[in-house]
Amino acid sequence: MPNTDAPHILQLFSSDSGFAFQDMLALTRHCRRQDRPTLVVGPLNRVQQEQVALAGARWVNLALPACPEPRRPALFAKPPEPVVQLRRLMADFEADLVHCHGVPALSIAAQALPPRAPLVASLGDLSGRQPTRALRQLLRRPQALVVTAESERAALQGIDPRFDGSACLIYSAADPRGISSDFDLGRKRRSLGVRSETAVIGALSPAVRGLGLETVIEAAATITRDFPNVEFLFVGDGADQERLAMKAHELGISGATVFRGDRVDIPEIIASLNVLVIPRETPGAIAHALQALTLQIPVVSVRTPALCDVLEPVDPQAFVPCDDAVALARALAVRLEILPPPNQEGYAEYGLNLNLRDMLVSTAGFDLDQVGLEAQWRGDESQMQQAITKAQARYSSRAMADAIEEIYQSLV
Repeated sequence: MPNTDAPHILQLFSSDSGFAFQDMLALTRHCRRQDRPTLVVGPLNRVQQEQVALAGARWVNLALPACPEPRRPALFAKPPEPVVQLRRLMADFEADLVHCHGVPALSIAAQALPPRAPLVASLGDLSGRQPTRALRQLLRRPQALVVTAESERAALQGIDPRFDGSACLIYSAADPRGISSDFDLGRKRRSLGVRSETAVIGALSPAVRGLGLETVIEAAATITRDFPNVEFLFVGDGADQERLAMKAHELGISGATVFRGDRVDIPEIIASLNVLVIPRETPGAIAHALQALTLQIPVVSVRTPALCDVLEPVDPQAFVPCDDAVALARALAVRLEILPPPNQEGYAEYGLNLNLRDMLVSTAGFDLDQVGLEAQWRGDESQMQQAITKAQARYSSRAMADAIEEIYQSLV
């Protein structure tokens, strides 16, 4: 049973805040280990409700408005219904601290809490937001402000440079997940709208301006000219998705680019790729990189401290400069011509049984078995596994929860 004398933590999350739910779930499990009562509030679907219950916490399904841009409430205006409901929940639960995940959740909590009540905000949805006065005032409300990736820290500095030194950078939990035993590469690719016989390059990122997806599309124009059996898969919602699709159309590669919104089957999607591209370190990018390395999927990435920790011990040549389409195309071409090491045991551990030679890309046409391109090892297997294990420990859900725990202790 939870310790009723321990601080009561209310976790509030919004549906459009990326990795918020998985991070919140990891924190809920951490609070259970601490015998700390926890209440999870947000737009929970049935599966999420079951996960929260299994984590040993209470939950309340509360729909939160998306509020694309925070606005200052009108004077003497009636509070929105979610604000009224949150106040009641806080009183009934006797919350000592509220932890918000995402800007919409923070907007509701800031209206529901007394001015000096302990409030923590973990933000992974700042990219693409306009630096309005209302947003700057909202971000001043939490006693502790957490950003979950380098792109979010850059977005925060763009909103107001004074926030850069006060925000903590705590990465979203990066725990590679297993692949179901009945995973079928061809079936998964068809469900995503890409052909099973092509090589697929994937970018998993919000479709927001400034996150490097324009550069990926420019590199795609070069790659598809030199490698006719390659397709590009973009996974992630965002305000700029239509504009990015139009850019692909203008470059004449709309037939080789597929845009998908947010997905929950990210491990299976990564397992379906030939190369993973990380044009910016967005929330979840560390998890994507680790998932790809675990499955022996080559990664091409921008250079950030965290991504260097994960990728450099395994593939020192994995990095390209930001917004350099020529360098990105060159790096992709190299990885399309060289197969990853045939570590069938590593795939089998995650439920995969793939013939890696079928993933070969030919520069001469659609012949996937062209003579002269042989599988090459990308490094010592034991050293690679040690590097992956070390990175998993450093960016795991336990490491994330321990860092948040220090913030809880300082406020409660």
